[in-house]
Amino acid sequence: MKKYLIHNQFSIRFLAFFGLNLLLFTLVWYGAYHFLPVSSLHNQTGAQAAIQQLRHLPLVDIWLIIVIHNALGICIIIFFNLLLQVNEYPAGYLFPIFWAVYFGLLIGTNSFVLPMAERMAPSLAVFTRAGPYEITGYILIATASTSLSRIRMKRLFFSWPKFIIHPKSLTQDEWFGIGAGIILTLLSAWREVMMFQERLLQIH
Repeated sequence: MKKYLIHNQFSIRFLAFFGLNLLLFTLVWYGAYHFLPVSSLHNQTGAQAAIQQLRHLPLVDIWLIIVIHNALGICIIIFFNLLLQVNEYPAGYLFPIFWAVYFGLLIGTNSFVLPMAERMAPSLAVFTRAGPYEITGYILIATASTSLSRIRMKRLFFSWPKFIIHPKSLTQDEWFGIGAGIILTLLSAWREVMMFQERLLQIH
């Protein structure tokens, strides 16, 4: 698996890392749906306060709030990819993995700020949600920027770092991947706004 996750060709890295995240997400979603209580990650008081604030904002403003949130995720990925590789794995891979696992927990327990009418059983219906597209955007950016790291180590804390003065430049495919990832996170943010509006109409 490692040779595909760190493959020289961007498309192979992307497909391998996408497959890994899809597997992790599905397993966590299945486990959360069957074994965790509904809304177990849900902060009722904080969620209600957030809903009251958001419901009075224009849709574009809500979209911009989500875009800023997603942009922070993109910055984290690129920063960690710029910073470090451990055993040839880019540190920026950690964020999409975390987000895939976290989204699996959220959807499996229906712990969203504005919960669904009922929690969603593992199925292809998840592709009507914004989350899979946001995570795919992060995966595109993470796998497209793997060559940028300035510090490379064989083992974290147990080996001397190797400092890279002139890392490889991004290829045309990698620039395309970063651009596609950014566009996908922007579109997923708008889809999230639409879901928020639809759910508000349902409960009122």
